[in-house]
Amino acid sequence: MKKFSLIFIFLLFSTFSIFSQNLTISEIYNTPELRGAHISRIHWCFDNKSLIYYANKDGEKGYFLFDLERKMERSFIDFNLIKEKINLKDGKIGEYKLSRDGNIFIFTASGKTYLYDTKMKNIETMPIKGNISYIYFSPDENYISYIKDCNLFIYNLKDKNEIQITNDGSEENIYGRWDWVYEEELDLSKGTFWSSDSRFLIFVNLKEKNVRNYPLIYTKEKGRLKLQKYPYAGENNPPVKIFIFDLLTREKKEIYSVDGNSYIARIYPDRDGEFLYLVELNREQNHLKLVKINLNTLKTQTILEESYKTWININNIFYLFKNNKDFLWGSERDGFLHIYFYDITNKKIKKITRGSWAVTALLGVDEENKKIYFTSSMNNPLESHLYSVDFKGKTLEKITSKEGWHKVIGISPDFKYYIDNYSSTLFPDVIYLKSFKNESEKYILNGKELNLETTYNLREPVFKSIQKNGIKYYTEMFLPQNFDKNKKYPVLIYVYGGPHYQVVKKGWKFTTTLFNEYMAQNGIIVFSLDNRGSTNRGKEWEDWIYHNFGKYEIEDQLIGVNYLKSLPYVDGSRIGIWGWSYGGYMTLFALTKAPNIFKCGVSVAPVTDWKLYDSIYTERYMGLPKNNRDGYIESSPINFVKYLKSPLLICFGTSDDNVHPVNSLTFIDKLIENNKNFSVYIFPNQSHSISKKKDRIFLFKRISNFLFKNLKR
Repeated sequence: MKKFSLIFIFLLFSTFSIFSQNLTISEIYNTPELRGAHISRIHWCFDNKSLIYYANKDGEKGYFLFDLERKMERSFIDFNLIKEKINLKDGKIGEYKLSRDGNIFIFTASGKTYLYDTKMKNIETMPIKGNISYIYFSPDENYISYIKDCNLFIYNLKDKNEIQITNDGSEENIYGRWDWVYEEELDLSKGTFWSSDSRFLIFVNLKEKNVRNYPLIYTKEKGRLKLQKYPYAGENNPPVKIFIFDLLTREKKEIYSVDGNSYIARIYPDRDGEFLYLVELNREQNHLKLVKINLNTLKTQTILEESYKTWININNIFYLFKNNKDFLWGSERDGFLHIYFYDITNKKIKKITRGSWAVTALLGVDEENKKIYFTSSMNNPLESHLYSVDFKGKTLEKITSKEGWHKVIGISPDFKYYIDNYSSTLFPDVIYLKSFKNESEKYILNGKELNLETTYNLREPVFKSIQKNGIKYYTEMFLPQNFDKNKKYPVLIYVYGGPHYQVVKKGWKFTTTLFNEYMAQNGIIVFSLDNRGSTNRGKEWEDWIYHNFGKYEIEDQLIGVNYLKSLPYVDGSRIGIWGWSYGGYMTLFALTKAPNIFKCGVSVAPVTDWKLYDSIYTERYMGLPKNNRDGYIESSPINFVKYLKSPLLICFGTSDDNVHPVNSLTFIDKLIENNKNFSVYIFPNQSHSISKKKDRIFLFKRISNFLFKNLKR
């Protein structure tokens, strides 16, 4: 008994001493719960009595089932058990898909395709030769479609026959999927669709022959070269065609096409299998049209069109009502993204949500009770909450109440439950299942409720708004421990600054949050300001950057610098700046356009010349290079290297398929040409995120050492 007590006291003391210490870079990436929870592939199954989802829980990857009636959870598909059943010792499960009803699980491993019956617990090898990908079940779940050897196939699950749909597929003639630039910049992940009656298979075809090849070099195994199809601003985009394959007639037909000067931005099959809706966007991305295609007659009809002076932000707000005619549509026509009701028969448009705030996501439509569910930051741009509104737009209800960031990722079809991915400034993401009827009824699906203030001596950041020239800016500041307002502290500005991103918010940001806290614990104030062009403040706020990347962003960041210099506890001679991706670009732009302001800078994976970034993203904001020559020159820091005065650290991965290494390399070449001192870290075989754990730890240790050297006395 005495021995147990002594051990207990020792363990208690040890636990306190370990978990009350300051944060380290290694702990950030070696403590999985700090990353926050995540779930995906959500299925509401078995007459809405169960929720099935994919997750990684304590190292166990697979599908989990939550019984909605008994409020109990169990493992549904254990990937480790699956591997044991097929004697997969060294390999891993590749592509996989669970049927909508949860009864069939199809997966690939070691070049074979397997079917797992989740009821009978049987696994059978499917007679499909070769590696398959992009698996999709038909709505009646009698068929699957997939890509094999760049061609599209259908497999009949009943008679076990394979049907080949295309035979001329290649890396330059893509079927059933999108290329990199469509996926990255138009947020398109699905290029194959089944009509709701399971008769038609609808698929895209991209002609990539005249699209630029960029060489990505991998140094493992004596080196490997991968050519990536990647159009730079102003260069050739792939023409796109849409085909249908009729399972009844076995005929393949082209039903729509655009050349390289237009985009297919969205595809929506209807409820009855008769029509297809698609969004076509012009190359300048300032005009769109919603097109309706009859799958039987192939006749097309333009339902609506929108034009903007700057650009159009493509969204995912489209809901077709059960009458298969009327629909909900998202538009920024009044300056903020709102939900509109379209009466196709009478060609009437009615605005449902309104105000100086934006809808961020449409989550569900309860037609029986005439309610629409969506997320927004209407009451506070630093928070995100779930709301409902009636079809007339009169009764608006806020559903979530806890301060922070509620990213709702699913609502049950019977509208009894919703899945809330919740986080706050010092609270990593936790996934809750919540009841609409009772706010206190909630169940953790994944994640842990952590108190990081106690565990790692973290401090809540200070949020403040500042005004300048009639414009309100939101800021975030991480103060050192034992902060003394009578001392003078160095400051590190963390910046992103680009479109469609918000730094200053009351949500968990993992690396950003923890690195900010780490720097603050080491005596450096960390400051962020969301400049014009960032998201969640309306279209007018974003439009400032049109054809002028960098100009207004740096003006606003310098307003932040002047605010910092006005604070008695800030040493204005020791202000550094750092960022990643667009933030890396902003760092270089700041150091070259405002060379006397910043003591040092760290730029990770930066764009250095906008002619070297992809067509869809760059042209959306900057226009075509031939039409905005001066804008491209003034917006690219590579043209102003000679003005650099401060110590600079550049970091990038050699296999970055997003911001190609040529950006950093050409900038380095200019630094050498202008006899500038700089430091550089190159990460072999790493992509844009430099995500490998050992590389991340190395990267942030070097970044912090560089900043300590240049900002601390």
